[in-house]
Amino acid sequence: MAVLKKLPYRPMVIVWLLFLLIFPFWFRWKYQLANQAMNAFDDGEQIELKGILYKKEPLDRGYRLYFKHLYISDTSFPGRAVVISETAEFPLQSKLHIFGQVSSFSVAENEGSFDEQKYMLGQGIFLKMNISKVESCVTLKTTLFFESLYLFRESIRIVFENIFPGEEMGLMSAMVLGDKTLMDAEVKELFSAAGISHLLAVSGLHVSIVGMGLYRFFRRRGFLFFTSGILSLCVVFCYGVMTGFSVSTMRAVFMFFVLVLAQIRGEKYDMLSAWCLAFMLVLLWEPLSILNMGFVFSFGAVLGIVLVANPLVGQYESLCKKRFEKTLRFRQGKNYRKSLNEEVTSSVLFALGMQLFTLPVVARIYYQFPVYVVGLNLLFIPLLVIVVGFGLVGGVVGAVAMGMTSMGVSMVAFFAKGLWRLSGKLLFPCHIILYIYEAVSDFSLKLPGSQIVTGYPSVVKLVFYYAVLILCIWLKLKSPKNCKRNLKVFFLKYNVVTLMLAVILSIHLPKSFEMDMLSVGQGDGIFIRSRENVIFMIDGGSSSKNQIGKYILTPFLHYQGVKRIDYWMLSHMDSDHISGCMELLQEGFPVSCLIFPETVLVEEDETAKEHYETLLNLCEKNHTTVRYAKRGDTFGTKTLGFTVLAPDNHSGFSGTNENSMVIKMSYEEFDVVFTGDIGSEQEEWLLSQFREDDTFKDIEILKSAHHGSKNSNSSKWLSELHPDLCLISAGKNNSYGHPSRETLERMNELDLEYLCTIDCGQISVKFEKGQIKYKKMY
Repeated sequence: MAVLKKLPYRPMVIVWLLFLLIFPFWFRWKYQLANQAMNAFDDGEQIELKGILYKKEPLDRGYRLYFKHLYISDTSFPGRAVVISETAEFPLQSKLHIFGQVSSFSVAENEGSFDEQKYMLGQGIFLKMNISKVESCVTLKTTLFFESLYLFRESIRIVFENIFPGEEMGLMSAMVLGDKTLMDAEVKELFSAAGISHLLAVSGLHVSIVGMGLYRFFRRRGFLFFTSGILSLCVVFCYGVMTGFSVSTMRAVFMFFVLVLAQIRGEKYDMLSAWCLAFMLVLLWEPLSILNMGFVFSFGAVLGIVLVANPLVGQYESLCKKRFEKTLRFRQGKNYRKSLNEEVTSSVLFALGMQLFTLPVVARIYYQFPVYVVGLNLLFIPLLVIVVGFGLVGGVVGAVAMGMTSMGVSMVAFFAKGLWRLSGKLLFPCHIILYIYEAVSDFSLKLPGSQIVTGYPSVVKLVFYYAVLILCIWLKLKSPKNCKRNLKVFFLKYNVVTLMLAVILSIHLPKSFEMDMLSVGQGDGIFIRSRENVIFMIDGGSSSKNQIGKYILTPFLHYQGVKRIDYWMLSHMDSDHISGCMELLQEGFPVSCLIFPETVLVEEDETAKEHYETLLNLCEKNHTTVRYAKRGDTFGTKTLGFTVLAPDNHSGFSGTNENSMVIKMSYEEFDVVFTGDIGSEQEEWLLSQFREDDTFKDIEILKSAHHGSKNSNSSKWLSELHPDLCLISAGKNNSYGHPSRETLERMNELDLEYLCTIDCGQISVKFEKGQIKYKKMY
């Protein structure tokens, strides 16, 4: 590859390689320092903080303020802090002396869930607190500049708020001003699912639109290279500050600076060298930025352009020129110019090349990738130039109009009205484009095969993927000498490589048995994967967490690479066992078979009956098979078996909890008992019914009944089964006091090992070499 051949002649690349040798040691030191800082204070502890305010974000209630250069009780603190406040009246770059209460960052309780602590680490933020008192606020020399840009940004946002409806206002604020706080949640999810969430982040594209637009504007009006470059750099820097100076913006500004410097010096701009410089500068500023997915995606996209997209486009254009040289027009002395077809093809190749390089990054973030994203980008990115350009100009004109109106002078107000109307006209094209964005994105997701679930790619899979990709580009997809055939072979090989790489990411090799008790708060949710890759779920609901289907179950299933649940068993109809299942069925997640306890057919509880009927309707809508389980029923795979122990129509019990489905699972020599919400009376009945056989002999794992309730998990039951491990699913600070002190005392008296999701988060269990191996989320 031409890029790689030139590496020794690029001094910046050599410096970058040397930087990579040193960086891991520095990162490790910084990471350890961050962990110490995050654990330095207890949750709820009162502290005194002094720091400089550098960023403000609105919340549904109050504001999120960001501080740097911290001192806590007059002792220097190594990181930054985020502070929750009811007001944001403090100017940016002012020094505040405040008192407040420490609040701990939330961590991911399940695989695939959002990890606030890691997210904040990537921004160098090690402390979170709530303001209780402001002692003093002192302005600094830089306050006027930064606060003025902030107020100017707020003025433009108010213009958007007055001209655009709710959804579009949030989109414009995100695309033009880098403010995602006002975005509609559904629109944000739509853009993420369609694979165009990068349009919502101020990045290289935005900087190039603003910077290069201004640079060309000044050059066409006769300004010198130096003057044009300095003016455009100043505007780009102000735009970066105004939009929050995220990692992606910082990278873009650094690279734009190198581009302008090359223009001023009359030298050729080298993207790879600029990329290396920006990479080092960002990590010198904050080494933990490498944990930030924005950093990974932003730098990965540019590297994809250098290593994949540009070589592919270059080779295609070379083939086109060779074909042109055999035409009559070339022999007549005419110069080669790309046709419309060749221009479109080059754009498609460029987009595909960049997408191929960033595909693993997308998979690591979202655990799936959209199939039609290349087509969407080809349409949306050119339109983004209009959105950002007209949005900024229209927003600035509107902000000026509002400022003139506030003067209260009649003549000025007359001109202000004219400017306001002009602002509305300038922003009108953005209305149409935003509508196109939403409509086309929604349509793309309704097309067949719109999403390919990849799961969380392993390091081995990533290494193999990039090895294949780089090898193919290195070989340049060599073709025969015949130019007409050359292009056909080029596209054939490119399509084969694209398909092969997509398969590498999406293919799932057979896995060993795995069982996961998910942390769903006050509820139950158990995931089981057989050796044959058949997926089972037992329950899936919560009474303490809202939308667990959206925020817990779906992310977890996608993380695991699961596209369909084969069997979903519901122990009973309480919402803390079924709410997530109901959500997934409402969203159309494929479930092959839903298994109810047979007693739901004669259920008397009105709420339970309502839940059952809702689930039946959803099953019919989703073409999900419905089965009813009773004592003695069996199902499973060759290596994994399930036996239903309860309910029994002859048991005489009444009540939803009392008639919970009780299941015994057998895998090789290991046995697990799942108990729903049965009580001690039902435990006694089960022991009496199965005392004569080996049903409860050598039980390895017991799912504690009713979240560890004192009215379940009797001493006799625990003593008879005497499992090697008890698993308890309960929510933090639940009003029921689960797991109860009495239950834990019984387990301790019998010397039983137990784990609870309150303390561990998700609990993953595997059976290997005759032993139980478990992993806690934290």
